[in-house]
Amino acid sequence: MEHPSENNFNLFTSFLLGGMGISLLLIPGEIQAFPFDPLGWAFILPGIISFALALSLQIITILPVPNWRVILIQLLAGAFLLVFAWIYLQSGFAIEGGVFFISGIVQLVILLPISKRFPQIDLLSVTLALIGFTAGIDLALNKHPEGYLLTSSYSTHLAVMFLVTAFAGASAATLPTFRYSPLLSKLQALPWLIWSILCIQDGQWGSLIITAAIVLLILFKDFMAWEKIRIPENDILGRRVLMVGATIELTILIFLSALLVIMDRSPNIDHTMFVSARGAAVLFFIIVAIVVNYEVITVLMTINGLMQELTREEEEEDEEDVLKNRTSVWNSRLARYIKPFVLTREGIRFRLIAQADQIQALSRQIAIEKKRNSQLILLMELSQQLENQLDQPVAAQLAVNTLERALNCSLVTIYLHEPERKEFMLLAAAGRQTSLIPPGYRQSASRGALGRAFRQRKTHIINDIRLDAEYIPFENENNQSAVTIPLLYNGHVNGIIVLNSEHANAFSSVDVGLAEAIAAELTRAWERSGYH
Repeated sequence: MEHPSENNFNLFTSFLLGGMGISLLLIPGEIQAFPFDPLGWAFILPGIISFALALSLQIITILPVPNWRVILIQLLAGAFLLVFAWIYLQSGFAIEGGVFFISGIVQLVILLPISKRFPQIDLLSVTLALIGFTAGIDLALNKHPEGYLLTSSYSTHLAVMFLVTAFAGASAATLPTFRYSPLLSKLQALPWLIWSILCIQDGQWGSLIITAAIVLLILFKDFMAWEKIRIPENDILGRRVLMVGATIELTILIFLSALLVIMDRSPNIDHTMFVSARGAAVLFFIIVAIVVNYEVITVLMTINGLMQELTREEEEEDEEDVLKNRTSVWNSRLARYIKPFVLTREGIRFRLIAQADQIQALSRQIAIEKKRNSQLILLMELSQQLENQLDQPVAAQLAVNTLERALNCSLVTIYLHEPERKEFMLLAAAGRQTSLIPPGYRQSASRGALGRAFRQRKTHIINDIRLDAEYIPFENENNQSAVTIPLLYNGHVNGIIVLNSEHANAFSSVDVGLAEAIAAELTRAWERSGYH
């Protein structure tokens, strides 16, 4: 398990090593600390290794790699930092040497198990504070070689600024919850900005790269969205993008370095131009590196954001969660890339839901049509059976049997109206609850649901029997819905069909239409037999 603040520190040391690699390969003549021929090949191999280590530190920060590889890369990085520190210190460049020495020591300390015992310590903040103290003490006590920098009139002021801001940075690292800790930490950039201006004035471009790395990390270390950039274990696309970006940078740097060495050895090159070839190469490479790194980071953040969105639980799906996050600096940029995918996914999801609804509606329609077809077949069969059936009770029984089969009723009954007695007499019954009907059952024509159908001479649908005060149930009857259909002949009610179901709202308009059609068939059969 890595130290919580190791990401920012690895980025810092990668800036130092990367800056040294660029300097060694592109502008070796500007590094006064190195006692070698600036036009020789001695700078190329150390420069390539230094820049490759810088890229490796960035890769292990965002890419899951085996632990032994992490240790090897950090060990080599620490060793190279100490080598650069020794070279700078031997040449009298104490401040630059101190930067590399402290960074190298901390890089090696990270590898020790003891560093994991203090996860609350911000390694980068502690390193920057130590570097600031070292620079301040060096400027206050030591004399620097001629041509080092124009610091004679600035040494005391810079020394005080380095010491004061380093103390502020150390306080911020010690008290991270203090309200003004971020401001105190960023104050450390002030003396290094002044030092950068002095480097520009004196043409110390090698030292400028070091100070620029420090200033960038001090100002922007809190803006790195590592949780958005870090590549998951199974993200093959993100891994390929990262490796392609690193390969492009290293290849361009090596090509430019080799090209410049060849140009320097050519006698026909004019070296009196406003911008030298090496200076132009540095600017070109810095621009290319910035563009490549920006695009790689953007692609990685887009991939990670898209993967998180696609794997989110349905109840947590909300586009606002994508556009609102802790690191607001990256939000607007990241949301522009993720939003089309999110909207595309939302559009697909809505279309799928709409299609699913259409399929369900069509399925219901098909089921209804299938049921209607089967009911029509039963109606045709009943019509054929009633064609030559002159026995009225048998015709009634055929009708109730057909209704029970077609509508899956729990009870179907047909009552015959007896005008003399003003009663309805049970004529036929079918269904699971026929045993509930008492033998010779009769009911008054003026009471109950039968009496209402008799008086109004129209079909009545009772969706919930429990809410109908007029309905007269049989003993132990548990039906919940019913339909009463009068059998009309010349305006007179000859009988009533009653449909019952154990479920509420059991009868649809299609069911009622079939029952009314069967009632009409039965009435015509009775008419043919003269039973009215």
